[in-house]
Amino acid sequence: MDNALDKIDEIYNLSLVVPGSSRSIKIRDVAELKIEPVDIQPVLVRYQGHEAITLAISALNDVNIVNVGHSVTDKVEQIITTLPAGITLTPIYDQAALVDQSVKGFIDNLILSVVVVTLTLCIFMGWRSGVVVGAVLLVTVMGTVLIMWLMGLQLQRISLGAMVIAMGMLVDNAIVVAEGMMLRMKQGKSATEAASFIVKRTQWPLLGATIIGIAAFSGIGLSDDATGEFLYSLFAVVLVSLLLSWVLATTVVPLFGKYFYQVGNDTAGETNKGVLYRGYLALLHTALKFRWITVAALLAITVVAYMGFGSVKQGFFPSSNAPLFYIHYWGPQDRDIRHTTEIMTQAESVILEHKDVDTVTTFIGRGADRFTLTYAPQQPNESYGYFLIKATDRDKIDSLIKTLVKQLPQLDLDANFYSERMQFGPGGGAKLAARFSGPDTEVLRDLAEQAKTILINDEKVRDIRHNWREKGLAINTHYDAFNAGMTGITRSDFSQAIQYASTGLELGRLQDGDYSYSIKAKMAMASDSELDSIKNSQVWSSSQRHHVPFLQVSNGLELVNEETQIHRRNRLRTITVNADPGFDETAG
Repeated sequence: MDNALDKIDEIYNLSLVVPGSSRSIKIRDVAELKIEPVDIQPVLVRYQGHEAITLAISALNDVNIVNVGHSVTDKVEQIITTLPAGITLTPIYDQAALVDQSVKGFIDNLILSVVVVTLTLCIFMGWRSGVVVGAVLLVTVMGTVLIMWLMGLQLQRISLGAMVIAMGMLVDNAIVVAEGMMLRMKQGKSATEAASFIVKRTQWPLLGATIIGIAAFSGIGLSDDATGEFLYSLFAVVLVSLLLSWVLATTVVPLFGKYFYQVGNDTAGETNKGVLYRGYLALLHTALKFRWITVAALLAITVVAYMGFGSVKQGFFPSSNAPLFYIHYWGPQDRDIRHTTEIMTQAESVILEHKDVDTVTTFIGRGADRFTLTYAPQQPNESYGYFLIKATDRDKIDSLIKTLVKQLPQLDLDANFYSERMQFGPGGGAKLAARFSGPDTEVLRDLAEQAKTILINDEKVRDIRHNWREKGLAINTHYDAFNAGMTGITRSDFSQAIQYASTGLELGRLQDGDYSYSIKAKMAMASDSELDSIKNSQVWSSSQRHHVPFLQVSNGLELVNEETQIHRRNRLRTITVNADPGFDETAG
């Protein structure tokens, strides 16, 4: 059979044996078979106001994502020429381009940092010391990159950022050795004697200071939670670069000093008796003379700084540089996806009206595929919708969010719209959460409502909700075990009859090349109301081989309000209240 239509004809001609006889009939005599869209789509995707499908591509481990991105782009350009006119392929999130842009920016900053440090050293220490220390700094950076490659550490935001952070500390060891060697040589000592003297006196104290600097970052890199996993390269790069700076300070700086420093005859120790030196010496003598006042002033400064630090807003992982943000839509829990689609389409139009919006991708029924580590997709839910919005400029995101969270709720007063910024760091949803566990669902809901009230009264948090959401409406068909047993109706027979009268009973699947279609049997003369269809249906007994009226094996239909989402943690029922800090607040 060449195509799906041929297969339909084949199925039409299948013969069924009539129960209790030797006669057979063909399917075409008792049923109509046709290919049609499902009544309720499980997931819908839209892009810029048009229906779309998404294709998620992820790279293998230990490959260059930028090269992968270029290869994918080249392949897409080849494929697009073979597709029908009007079909377009547009990247929603191009990680390769973002990584390439970010790495180039960090490398530019890294080069600028080396140049600034070298120029600063030349100004305050003289050009000879500036060249010596700057050259050692450059060798340290290059050596760090080499060791990173040997350790399997990639060049990415965290590792490159660590090098920029460590830049100021990388020159400390070299400055101490270079300054000491220069002063000894100005006093008439040879390069070998000056280098030997200063290295022997300072190598172990410098190693201790280097280890202390490394230890300051160990709490981040060795943490056993998501922070440690995400920021391990920060600790690793600081560890490698600082230890390498100590090794090069005690070996390469003396070598460079021999070629750049000159032997002088300043035996009286009159070196560096300039205005700055004399001023600093006078200040030092004054501080030592009034030592108690100096100590008190230092303590006062420390206390003031500590008190002022409490006013600094805390946020460990900042917002991403990518001009992307999300808006989550949650309708009533028992809402049909068709109604959700109507609201999402209207909201999509409102969002696209803003000139600061570049593109909008809409997911209905579930979240997007996980396109980056910092995104945690939602599970499928007919009442859920997700907007992935790309702004024309990252600086426009805050104003866009504030505007949209005021406009969108007007479209559906029964729903909630939650905004979210794309973050650097692990994904995980809300930044504030309170968790309650126990056996009684009513008590848990009451505790969750109390927690929500507390958060609302705080007036500094937003998007307050809990993960059990509202109770949903469900139809209880009340299976009558006694009568069903008398007539030979099992629970499976009962369930199949309900599916046959409502959404359709799946009998199998039809494979057509790369596509697979569900084969469903559905009551031909179904009423407008699925409830009436169920009541008037016949239940087939697979054991007794006869039909029984549905109402004979059911105690009636009842519309009930019940829990539709019960989450558990360690096998205990657990409800979690989530919230996010206000627009001008942080979670700390």
